[in-house]
Formats: sequence, C-alpha cells, structure tokens
Amino acid sequence: MHDNKIKKYHIVIDENTRYIIELEAHFCGDDLQVVICGGTEYHIGAVALAVPVYEYHGKPADSATVNSLCLFGHKDDEIARYASKYLSITLKSTVSVTAGVHIDAPTKHEIEHLMENCKIACEKLSQTILADSIEDKIN
Repeated sequence: MHDNKIKKYHIVIDENTRYIIELEAHFCGDDLQVVICGGTEYHIGAVALAVPVYEYHGKPADSATVNSLCLFGHKDDEIARYASKYLSITLKSTVSVTAGVHIDAPTKHEIEHLMENCKIACEKLSQTILADSIEDKIN
C-alpha cells in the first residue's frame, strides 16, 4: 500500500473548544501509528494495537484483534480501542493508537460528545488515506 517513506496526516475536530480532538497519524510502511489527544489536557492515557483478522486464503475479514494498556484511573482505552479497531478494519493495516483526552468533571453528554468527535476524526482520516491510495494508483 505505502512505500518506505513516512507519510503524515493531521486532523482537528472542534478546534478552539473544550471538545477539541486532535489526531496525528503516520504510516510506517503499511502500518499506521495514531495519536489522539483532546479536551483541555493532552496526555497519554492508553495505548491499543489492532491487527486485522484474515479469513482463510488471505482474504481480509471485517474484524480485528485488539490489545490495549491503560493507565490506572484513565478511560482513554475506550478511545484507543475503538480507533485502532475501526482503522485496522477499514484500512486493512496494523494500527497502534495512543490516546489522551481529558476535561475536568465531564458530564455523560460531554463524554459522548468527545467520543463522537473521535469517531469523526477517525472517519476523516480513513477517507483521506483511502482517497490518497486511489490517487497513488492513478498516478
């Protein structure tokens, strides 16, 4: 899919608000490394690694195996697990995601808003990568 150069992507959702999600991704060959931070305090709260599951005969399936690590007291593994699995399945690549999103005393609605912004950022990233891939094939 990709050559031996590192290709970088950067996506920002809800900039200049407390619900900001900032995503930066780098392709390392066919593997993707993603950092997702946001809210009012960027940090590292969790890491997840997803690998697409292949059916017999090497045909990609619509699932991925995910493993994650989370710092005590953090819930960033929900973002890291979602993003790594979604991107791994969509892009048929091994994907690692480091996530750290924080706002003080969030309501349930605020947590849902941040998660939705993470999903939007992942969708935009996958659409951009897939469009780049088609363009590369044409050129």
